[in-house]
Amino acid sequence: MVAYIEKTIKLVDCQIDFVEKQILTKQNTISCPYKPKNSKLKWTGGVVDFVELFYSVQAIGYINDGKITLKELFDIVCEVFDIEIKDFSRTFSDVKNRGNCTKFLKELSEALRKKLGKSGEKWLEI
Repeated sequence: MVAYIEKTIKLVDCQIDFVEKQILTKQNTISCPYKPKNSKLKWTGGVVDFVELFYSVQAIGYINDGKITLKELFDIVCEVFDIEIKDFSRTFSDVKNRGNCTKFLKELSEALRKKLGKSGEKWLEI
């Protein structure tokens, strides 16, 4: 009987912890369920390309139904991809000022088209 009571107490404690985390998440402007401490994901491309990509993602509104600020988005993705960008809006001006402002997106599109064109290869691993 004591064992059941102890298990019940542990269950209630876990539920309290869960509710507290939910409340804190709603209070914070930035909440990321994936908080990597030793993430194996590292952005190895250029900073300007990174900014171009995530400005595009934010612009299309596919994250949180478009209800995420650029600051919130960059705080999260910079942490996930282990990259430090001191001023993403200044870097975005670099994107705008280069000759081809969607250079990286075009490179992504071309790389995917090449990948799709390779028939018979098992490049898609699930």
